[in-house]
Formats: sequence, structure tokens, C-alpha cells
Amino acid sequence: MKVQLFISPKQNHSKMKMKYLAMIREVMSNREADIELTEQFPDIIHVLGIWDLQATQQITSAHNLNIPTILSTMGGMTPWQISHSRSLAAHNDWVKQKKTVQQSSAVIVWGNTERMEIEKRRLNEQVHLIPNALITSSISPIKMGDQIIRLYDEIIKRHDLQIHANIDKELNALGENNEIEKQVCHQFLYLQYQFHRQNIHSQTIEQLKQTLLTVEYNEDILKSMLEQLHQNLFASRLMQLMAEDYNLTQGFMPLDPLEDKLSKQLKAFVHST
Repeated sequence: MKVQLFISPKQNHSKMKMKYLAMIREVMSNREADIELTEQFPDIIHVLGIWDLQATQQITSAHNLNIPTILSTMGGMTPWQISHSRSLAAHNDWVKQKKTVQQSSAVIVWGNTERMEIEKRRLNEQVHLIPNALITSSISPIKMGDQIIRLYDEIIKRHDLQIHANIDKELNALGENNEIEKQVCHQFLYLQYQFHRQNIHSQTIEQLKQTLLTVEYNEDILKSMLEQLHQNLFASRLMQLMAEDYNLTQGFMPLDPLEDKLSKQLKAFVHST
């Protein structure tokens, strides 16, 4: 699991918040078999802090790329903190903060008061109370870290299931009963989703290759599906990539390969898992 931790430089003045980040990093570093901290191509982004433009931008950017996110509000959404922050900020800043919470895949809060405030305002259905081990003896740093890691795993899996469900819905909207071709098309659309995230897994391409080599499907029906979904050019560029790097021969390609600037960009977004 590749995790990106993000905290705005503006939070550097808070010793407690920086210690909290250091504690999370230490727990993650002791779980190298499960967690890889990264600044590029993460499976999930954990943003620490709210009422901060850079934190808002990080959540919005990840949301637009369809990357799941965790937001740790670090006490910033208690009733008194909201009242204080709103009195200092313009109305549109409060709107931005609400949107930041709403766009997050899940929210971590330190206390029950903050959890109830977010739920009362219906800002996010995925609110998780994980106490800060720096300010309470009710949880150890290791248990705190374990709960955060379990949440990462849960959110990544839920997000991926939702992506597959969205693809199935898109395919079912075609109104056809060609289940084998739909299954093959599903793999193309899932790769297109990874391309949108700029993080194509080489394993996913290998899975498509095996499908193309072993599954008997109707090429004309598959082509028609891809055209209706406006993914035929992406699929052709993917064939070019698979010919160059995965030894897929043209006899097993449902579409002719296409080499252009976007096919080179596609290649640049492929990463080993």
C-alpha cells in the first residue's frame, strides 16, 4: 500500500501537530511490509489539517484525479473552532472548508465532539474517531497507527469496489447482453481509470493481456462497445503500449495500435506494483 502524507508548511508552527505527523511516520516506517510512504503515485493520500488553502487544494486535486483521501481535521472541526475560524475568514473560505470535508473519502477526528459536529452538519458519512496518542492515554501510538492503517485499507478497498461498480453501471447502460465482451471491456475501462489517475499498474495490463490471449470474444462487439463509450482511441493506444512492452502480437489485438503523443504519455504513467 502506497501512502502519501501531506501537511501544509503553515502547520509547522504547531509543535503538537508536527509531533503527531512524526508519530504517524514512525509507525508507518515500522510497517514497511505493509506501507510505503511516497510522494508520487499513492494509493491513498492522508491530508493533515484543515482551514488551510494548501490542504484544500490537495484534497480537491486528489478528488479530481479519483484518488481516495483521508482528512485528519486535527481538532479543526469542533463547534468552537468552527465559530472562531468562521469569524476570522470570509464566507467563501467556510464554503471551501465544507467542500474539503465533503470531498474527502473519510475523515479522522480526535474526539467525539468533533465527530458529532461533522455528522450533525452532514458533511461526510465516513467519520472515524481515532484518538491522538499524544494527548490521551486511552490509546497507544502503535494502536493508533494500526487503526489508521486499517482505515487506509478499508477506504482503498471501498473506493476500488465503487470504481468497478461505476464501470459495470456504464456497461449495463449499453443495454446489451454480451457478458463476455462486457468483461473484456471492463478491463479496458479500469485501465482508463488508472490512466486518469496517472498511475497505471503493470499488473493490470498483464491481466488484460492474459484475457486477450485466452478468452474467446467477438471483436466487432467489443469494438462497438468501446466506440459507444468513446474509449476506442484509448484502447488503440493501449494496444501500441502492449505491443512495445508486453509482447502482445497484432493477431490478439481487438483494435489496431495507435502511436502518437498520448500513447507515449500512456507509457509514462505505467508503474510496477
